[in-house]
Amino acid sequence: METVKVQEQTDAAKEAAEKVNATLSDVSNRIENASAEAALNAEIMAEEAQKKAADTIKTVERYVQEKPLQAAGIVFAAGILTAVLLRKK
Repeated sequence: METVKVQEQTDAAKEAAEKVNATLSDVSNRIENASAEAALNAEIMAEEAQKKAADTIKTVERYVQEKPLQAAGIVFAAGILTAVLLRKK
């Protein structure tokens, strides 16, 4: 009788261990998939940011070539504003 109970408990423990192992394996796979997807999304976003930065640089260069005096005035005003803001700290 005792041997039967021990065997039943052993079987129940093995079954529980198998369920835990399966659950951990599933969680591990989900984490790996989510990580890979996040890495891909980060790469795509970085590429888009680089393209936008390059477009912005081209726009600024074109503006400076077309209107050099206005560009110089804007830079001068930005310098004064920066100096004023930094002086207050």
